[in-house]
Amino acid sequence: MAFFMAMASLGQGITDIDNNFYDTIRIGTQTWFARNLQAIRLNDGTPIPNVTAQANWAAQTSPAFCWYNNETANRDIYGALYNGFAVKTGKLCPTGWHVPTEDDWSDLVLFLGGPTVAAGKLKATGTANWQSPNVGATNQVGFSALPGGYRPSDNFFAVGVFGFWWSSTEYETGRAWTQTMRHDEPGMMAPAGLDFGNGLSVRCIKDLSIPCVPSEGTHVVSSCSPYVWIDGNTYTTSNNTATFKLTNKAGCDSLVRLSLTIGESTSATQVVSACDSYTWIDGNTYTTSTTSPVFKLVNKAGCDSLVRLNLAIRVSTSATQVVSACDSYTWIDGNTYTASTNTSTFKLVNKAGCDSLIRLNLTIKSALATVTSSGTFLVSELVGSSYQWFDCATNNSIGGATSQSFQPTMSGTYRVEVMHDGCKRVSSCAAVVITDLADAESDKPRVYPNPVRDFLYVEFDRAQSRTLTIYDAVGAELVSLEVAGKSQAIDVRHLPRGLFVLKIQTQGKTDFVRFINSRN
Repeated sequence: MAFFMAMASLGQGITDIDNNFYDTIRIGTQTWFARNLQAIRLNDGTPIPNVTAQANWAAQTSPAFCWYNNETANRDIYGALYNGFAVKTGKLCPTGWHVPTEDDWSDLVLFLGGPTVAAGKLKATGTANWQSPNVGATNQVGFSALPGGYRPSDNFFAVGVFGFWWSSTEYETGRAWTQTMRHDEPGMMAPAGLDFGNGLSVRCIKDLSIPCVPSEGTHVVSSCSPYVWIDGNTYTTSNNTATFKLTNKAGCDSLVRLSLTIGESTSATQVVSACDSYTWIDGNTYTTSTTSPVFKLVNKAGCDSLVRLNLAIRVSTSATQVVSACDSYTWIDGNTYTASTNTSTFKLVNKAGCDSLIRLNLTIKSALATVTSSGTFLVSELVGSSYQWFDCATNNSIGGATSQSFQPTMSGTYRVEVMHDGCKRVSSCAAVVITDLADAESDKPRVYPNPVRDFLYVEFDRAQSRTLTIYDAVGAELVSLEVAGKSQAIDVRHLPRGLFVLKIQTQGKTDFVRFINSRN
């Protein structure tokens, strides 16, 4: 008895809704009924059907009970057999008590020394109700477990041999863990999962009584818009003073304080000026000006930040600079070009602030001024728009010497400056030797221009009868004229482009002059 009191103690007892009285026993920290439950109503007064027909029992999907073998004589011995649907209601035991969970059973078994010996300490002694041999039975803690058997879907079984008890812990839908003791074992059988359709005994355990300790907490909230709290109020500004009283799990007051931060959504316009195209934060590339795109970001307050794009697209330009230059040209890129080109480019900035690509189309004009001599006459072979002859010795221009041909009056070296295609061309110096005045006044013909395009001019010092004949390169006669004056213009516009020979016949003398017709 002293050992019993060390492990367990009698309680005050409890009456169920049907006025059935149960002794109670405190084992460790748990308080249990000292016999099986026999209530026929739930603790809210709902009747539990007593299903006797086996077929009806097997088909049952709602709470039901029975007495073993449908004999009321077993009521006060073994209590009722309940199906799992009755256990699942949570209202089978009196208020403040419950059908034990699997953890409740495990705590009890461990307190009594483990599953190999716990059944013996729980079973009622003797063989009045337990079939012999009732191995290990000591009823050491006053639990007085009896073998009430069970009712599956087809019949009643195992009264006096097995005791089966429900737990309220489901291990899958429609099945719950159970505990079993048998007459020939001192230990608990391994927990088994049985269908709700079985009828088993029920022991009730008292709910743990936890001292009521009020609690407090802070509900921290950040919101970007008006916030409706649990007190039903709508807050439009930050607040840390509002409180609300709830009931915690222990059934005690729980004071909740609101810590609310109301953030503001923002909006902004991003003004951008770009050349040709712009890729924005939305991932799109824009090639025309626009003010319509918007993109949503998160601001420092954690709220929406709506950004609108105000985009001005400026246009890059390109152009070609056409230049015609004499001999060489220094361009904006700093390079000096001596040959025609159309490949050079240079990048500037236009009025819009964008690239302006300039391409150079350059024509370099180059022509060589050369002088040929015929007796005392000098002739510029390069045809130009104007001529000026110079004395190389003094580097002075010679007054009146502005024709394609020039006859010096004294020996020396002379050059000509020719304006050709807009460029000034300067010949090298040519030497002329005059022995006496007769040489200067000799009747040597002067033929120019050479090359010629329109009219070929022939000049003499004296008027005299002469025959002028033009031959082509193979000797065919093309033009023949009889002249008597000191000069003659010959129209060669009808002649083809090429080399020709002018034959000049004077009494007792014949001269031949080659010339080129450059007309296209």
